[in-house]
Amino acid sequence: MAEMLGSWARILDELERQIGRAAARPIVSVGASGIWSIAELSIPFDGLDELPPELVARARRILGDYDRVIAQLDRARAEIAGHLTMIDTVPRQTPGGTAVYLDRLG
Repeated sequence: MAEMLGSWARILDELERQIGRAAARPIVSVGASGIWSIAELSIPFDGLDELPPELVARARRILGDYDRVIAQLDRARAEIAGHLTMIDTVPRQTPGGTAVYLDRLG
């Protein structure tokens, strides 16, 4: 039981480190090298039993942290989609070299 508790504690430690790194990054500047996944965990999940009851509250807090970062990513994605939609309204070629201005309000 103590070994299982230690394994789960190490997994939760790593999840906390990852979410801390994700939360510290500016959302809009995350590039391909800035994306992380569960595959980066160095602790294998094989052979783990159910989460020990004494770690449930901590795991729920970590899950809440992930939910907040996911919500930030969703908001950033929606804002970026709006910017891309706005950019798509700009003609690709301007006749006669005319300057084209576009403000955020349309």
